Amino acid sequence: MFHIQWLNISLFFLTCFPGILLLILRMTDIFKYTPDFFKYIISLIVVIIITSVFAINKYITLLTGSIFLLVPIFCYLFEMFVSNHEFNLHVITRNSRIPLTAILVYPLLEEMNFRYNLYFICVMFKLSTWQYLVLSILTFTFSHIIYQGTTSTKKIIFATIQCFIFIYTQNLFFVIGTHILFNVLVYFDKANRNGRFDF
Repeated sequence: MFHIQWLNISLFFLTCFPGILLLILRMTDIFKYTPDFFKYIISLIVVIIITSVFAINKYITLLTGSIFLLVPIFCYLFEMFVSNHEFNLHVITRNSRIPLTAILVYPLLEEMNFRYNLYFICVMFKLSTWQYLVLSILTFTFSHIIYQGTTSTKKIIFATIQCFIFIYTQNLFFVIGTHILFNVLVYFDKANRNGRFDF
């Protein structure tokens, strides 16, 4: 029983603060030349897998995330094959990896961790909805502070809205979709300010 409690507490802490893994990855030689952008993705994936398997036994979380990523890729490859008779991910170039990751992968992983998995861990610890809301908002914002610095404290508004949407709908896809749309708007705003394209 004692070991199970420590495991649950450890998973709770890891789910709240996946940036700890980012800090560990920064210290390892294996990921020495990997940008923090991708180290954070690795950290989130590891936390989601560990939490899904050990804490909430919700393999559906892993399946949902996989489907959310793989179905669009499969459909894109199918259309490319039908049109060009070849399988090629032309959309993924050296210049497009970071925008695609920021627009699609981050929202999926962050919402799975900070909304969905954290919600079930809070239920497991018998925390109230308000406690979950405060915890989810603060940990989401804190994770951005570790990665992006103190300017990301403005994410607290976005995190609050996302939490209320998740509590109201109990729908992981809905919050992933709103997060993707938010990141698309941020990307286009930044690209427009930097003069990458004209509208």
